[in-house]
Amino acid sequence: MSDPTFSNLYLFRHVHDFRYLPGPLACIAGHTYDGVRYLLPLFELQRASVEAVRVLLHEYDCFYPLGASQIEVLDPDVFRVDVLTR
Repeated sequence: MSDPTFSNLYLFRHVHDFRYLPGPLACIAGHTYDGVRYLLPLFELQRASVEAVRVLLHEYDCFYPLGASQIEVLDPDVFRVDVLTR
């Protein structure tokens, strides 16, 4: 996962239109090269309420990128996981 590094966030800030969203559930908002709007959570996703996650994702398509350790602790009845391969 290279996206959360400061250098990547800085170097690609214009390409991905990165924006810091402050608050108790802080995120970095951005979009992929093909226009998918995503949030990079800066908090433990599994600790947020389902309603809080719905509110966060209201204007976004997904949380991205998430590591395997983050995905493993998510409730599969609440979250759908799509694994991207290269």
